[in-house]
Amino acid sequence: AQSYIAEYSRMMFATFVHLLKNSGCRPSELLGIRFKDVEITNPKRWSESKQKWEDDFKLKIHIRKSKTGKKRDVLCRSNAASNLLEFFKYQRDWMVRNNCTFTIKEDSLIFGNPKEHLDKTLTYRRFDEYWDEVRKSIHSQLEGNRFSERKYTLYSLRSTFIEDCIAAGLDVYLVARLCGNSVDVIQRHYGRHDVLKRAEEVH
Repeated sequence: AQSYIAEYSRMMFATFVHLLKNSGCRPSELLGIRFKDVEITNPKRWSESKQKWEDDFKLKIHIRKSKTGKKRDVLCRSNAASNLLEFFKYQRDWMVRNNCTFTIKEDSLIFGNPKEHLDKTLTYRRFDEYWDEVRKSIHSQLEGNRFSERKYTLYSLRSTFIEDCIAAGLDVYLVARLCGNSVDVIQRHYGRHDVLKRAEEVH
């Protein structure tokens, strides 16, 4: 494998995982997003400690192809927007350094393969292989759903997002809309997490 492609793949995969964790998207949905599907805004926020306005980037992803067949908009949490902007900068710099002859278009795949001019992604299996390498190196630091004995996979990051939303007190209807699930599915599979968390309030 060419080292310059390997370097790009590592950075792309790290961005992919970070976005999975903070969007609640299915891996297959994120693989399909194009540059025209992301909207990054910067409403700014006032810092009391620094007494000035600071950047506060927000990321919205438009999912065109989902498991249910319905389109939806996903509002990402944490620093997903800043992280994606950093990847875009890396991507542009990488293309200049490696004398790429193609240009990024609105229809280009964000997680596309540069060998395919960002018109096609790497296979899902390749992403799974990258994930297995990560799991082997930091296995003790990866914790999945406490109620599940299943292996912590790329898809598990979706469950982690949902659990984080519930733990943060987000309305179950909003969580369902963000993830493209029904309220019933959210309550059935993730309600126990909320009950366990709120049980502390009883004492």
